[in-house]
Amino acid sequence: MGEIKTLKQIISESGLTHQQLADLLGVKSPRISELIRPGQDLRMSTSIKLAKALNVSLKTLAASIGQDVSDIP
Repeated sequence: MGEIKTLKQIISESGLTHQQLADLLGVKSPRISELIRPGQDLRMSTSIKLAKALNVSLKTLAASIGQDVSDIP
């Protein structure tokens, strides 16, 4: 899979501000800071919105928050 980036890195590389990302997800800006914290267990609906907004796969998103995705095709 290559280098595993953190969610914080993916957001930074997207060029979106926390406010812009929050607007895309329909949440308040502080929620983005919560999502970046290690150990977060995201709801599927949030994961899908986040992956779409960041233009990454769900597998990449899951890996970025520390989930073991080694057996996922």
